[in-house]
Amino acid sequence: MSKWTDFRDEVIKATKLDNIAEQTKQNVMNAIANDGIPFVEATAQAFTAKLQEQSETETGWNMIRDRYVIPMAFSIGLFAVKNIIEITTKNMK
Repeated sequence: MSKWTDFRDEVIKATKLDNIAEQTKQNVMNAIANDGIPFVEATAQAFTAKLQEQSETETGWNMIRDRYVIPMAFSIGLFAVKNIIEITTKNMK
């Protein structure tokens, strides 16, 4: 078997747990809130900034898409995910 297949099989085997401790759940949610969300926000900001910069040379639908539609989709998506994670984290404590 390939290394990828071995790795995949080990991950699948490791996830077949009978019970996950509450502290583990809280640790995962805190890691997502404290490390994951800021990383995704920074990446999305860099991506949308580049899109908006490139939109200056676009016309028609491509300009509207790059300047407004995609950045708004990222903003709305991140806002929703961030709030869901914050609410979930507060309710776990």
